[in-house]
Amino acid sequence: LIDQGNYDGAISSAQKALSYNDKSHEMHFLIARVFIQRGKFEKADQAIVRAISFDDSQSQYFNTLGYVNSSRGNHERALAAYEMAVDRDPSNGFAFYNMAVTLFNNENYNEAANGFYAAALAYLKQKRYGEAEKALKSLKDMANHGIDIRENAETIEKALGSLAKGERNDV
Repeated sequence: LIDQGNYDGAISSAQKALSYNDKSHEMHFLIARVFIQRGKFEKADQAIVRAISFDDSQSQYFNTLGYVNSSRGNHERALAAYEMAVDRDPSNGFAFYNMAVTLFNNENYNEAANGFYAAALAYLKQKRYGEAEKALKSLKDMANHGIDIRENAETIEKALGSLAKGERNDV
């Protein structure tokens, strides 16, 4: 139903499934995603918190909670959610990157630079090289705010350069 753009039908079906098992964190997560698609962030927040209450081991749930709160302008809560995502999955590049963006928007440039660097490293470990390049670009942009990023940028550039040369073992 979601793939067909039938969001109301998807929510209705998910709510029916929840009437049989209200503790299905997957269904609450699905509902949160649909509400995000529809721009209903308050309802999405409620659904994702409910999903987390039944399974707090899923880093993607905290990624979603961070995104919802960032979209609502609640940056402190977004940061906390991204930190919890990283606690559950230290290689969560998405959480590191979005945490860095939030820190940047709050003009905390040193910590934002650290977050972009951590995101690039996490993406490299996940073999998501396009995202690693995006994080590197964001890291380099931090130099415009007086942050010395040379060493960290060189580390990421060297790793990406090794990939281009086929030296995957060195990465």
